[in-house]
Amino acid sequence: MTCQSFEASERRADANTRAVESDESHIALAMKELKNTGWYWGSLTANGAKEILQDATEGTFLLRDSSQRDYLFTISAVTSAASTNGTVQLILTKPLYTSTPSLQHLSRIAINRRTQQIQALPLPNRLKDYLLDYTYNV
Repeated sequence: MTCQSFEASERRADANTRAVESDESHIALAMKELKNTGWYWGSLTANGAKEILQDATEGTFLLRDSSQRDYLFTISAVTSAASTNGTVQLILTKPLYTSTPSLQHLSRIAINRRTQQIQALPLPNRLKDYLLDYTYNV
């Protein structure tokens, strides 16, 4: 192996390492955000999700770890639609929380539903940052 090909190989290895670290960082950030939603149930089984959702209204959903190796997550939802061609249109309207959300969190959701212009609100910057930190509309 020549010196040049060794250096090129070394650069590729460094780039691959940085890409993996970047992916891991993105996944870690996404997991943190999911845990903050309150509707991420972790390693709940399909049967467990079915039992928890059995009395819920249509559109209620939760997010859990997937039991399939090719996927990170699975959405379990209540739907009344019957599948005729193997597909079902889901309308996810109501997350099922793992525990009762705080009043602070519920207020943030309500404010974010009413306006997309958080920066224009007459609020302290710290509160605006808190409102903007949660980007989901459910």
